[in-house]
Amino acid sequence: NPFNHNTNIVVNLNEAKAIDLKVYDAIGNLVYTKKTNGNVGENVFVFDGSNLSAGVYHYTLTAGYEKVTKKMVIQK
Repeated sequence: NPFNHNTNIVVNLNEAKAIDLKVYDAIGNLVYTKKTNGNVGENVFVFDGSNLSAGVYHYTLTAGYEKVTKKMVIQK
């Protein structure tokens, strides 16, 4: 982080469960969402930000009752 076009977002799970990824721009608009069924161990989302403007974004990962929000920066 920062990245240019693509980045990997990694989620490690102790049990298989659904994962929900949501990406928000700096003012809180939802710009990307993806849901998948996660497996035990490492799960990788390849996020393509090439259609987004340069700037700061936040992403939220939800897996069951666990939720994590982190920052990422797109450079062009």
